[in-house]
Amino acid sequence: MLSEKMKNILLCIFTLFTIVPVTAQEVVDNDLRTWLTLLNRLTINEKWSVTNEVHERTNQFFSEQGQFLVRPSIDYHLTENAEFSFGYSYIHMSPANDDIIQLDNYEHNVWEQLNFKFYVGKFEIQNRLRQEHRWVGNLSNNGSENLVDGTNYSNRFRFRLTISRDIYEFKNKKTRLFVNAFDELWINQNSRLLPTEFTRNWLYVGAGITFDKNTKLQLGYMGQFEYISINKYSSTPILLATIIKNFKLR
Repeated sequence: MLSEKMKNILLCIFTLFTIVPVTAQEVVDNDLRTWLTLLNRLTINEKWSVTNEVHERTNQFFSEQGQFLVRPSIDYHLTENAEFSFGYSYIHMSPANDDIIQLDNYEHNVWEQLNFKFYVGKFEIQNRLRQEHRWVGNLSNNGSENLVDGTNYSNRFRFRLTISRDIYEFKNKKTRLFVNAFDELWINQNSRLLPTEFTRNWLYVGAGITFDKNTKLQLGYMGQFEYISINKYSSTPILLATIIKNFKLR
């Protein structure tokens, strides 16, 4: 059981990351979106692994292409519960039907990440800190047409707090049901990596099944709250399906 002190700490953390600006004057409600994710990791030895993510994201419920994302990384395991990763992301972004500029765009970014976990009773708690260096296509108009002209460089910091717990174990001792929740805060930075503005918040709740130590399936719901412009934000409901399949070198 969680102590009363730990419960209060976790409550304060979640409250901190789910607070939205009280000065917001307008919130745009978007349609329900669906995101599909495949996560793979190849463990080379006790210190090194290679990970890849593939994300297919829609702007509507199982329709209208939104984003396609590929994110490989190299991971160094500092301890059993802590690792450092260096990775790259490619993101192809298609506009929603109601966007003003109907033009595909892209992003390249490289990132460094520290992930560490600990246990409180039967709860697993993970903290993920990611520093991103981004090159995003510059959407412009040459007077006659819209086009992508070069890239804009920026920095962004992300912090994710995840809490998960197994809730049922089958007789074979391998298959388990679990619940999972996370909150992630996104912050834009200047060239010196100092924070400049809140840009996005993700709040997720889901459940899944662990078939064995290398295979998981998870379904969940996420609310995305995103900064658009001064005093204008968007709220997006998202259904997520995630498949995790890991491998080991013999």
